[in-house]
Amino acid sequence: PPVSDSTLAGGGGRRSSLRLGPEHASKLSDRSETCPIGQYGGGMTLHEQLRDVALDEFATAGYAGTSLQRIADLVGTSKASVLYHYDSKERLLEAAISPAVDDLRGFVDGMGIDTFAPEKLPAFVEQFVDVLLAHRQVVHFVINQGATLEDVPVVHRALEQMRRLAEFFELAPSSTVEK
Repeated sequence: PPVSDSTLAGGGGRRSSLRLGPEHASKLSDRSETCPIGQYGGGMTLHEQLRDVALDEFATAGYAGTSLQRIADLVGTSKASVLYHYDSKERLLEAAISPAVDDLRGFVDGMGIDTFAPEKLPAFVEQFVDVLLAHRQVVHFVINQGATLEDVPVVHRALEQMRRLAEFFELAPSSTVEK
């Protein structure tokens, strides 16, 4: 069952309470009632916790609907601590989605004119699906909010990679039915 009220032990014996929703509580690796502050599960640093919780929030509540205070509350830290690690909400968004954008760029960069050759198509489809599934929250975020956030540099980079990918599909030697 998901942990709904975890007690976190902080430095110096200080204790604080954190309410985790089911989507975040499942990340607690041992499902125990206690875990040290700075440990969201699996030995993650506070920096990593903030990034991961932010991605969850951006994907579910949207960029405008996500506040740094909400992220801080979900992780069990202060807004000042969030701003210590990421100097703005935009920097936190960049940290949250850059790995996916970089993976997509690597995938697109690896595509060649022969990518759509019949013997290579199954491998291409498998790799493409793997990238999409590995970064499903970012895919959801960019598809649903990319157009309204194109002026944010990391979102612009994501949309540019999507355009490059679309160009490959347009240039692929195939019939209209295959497209």
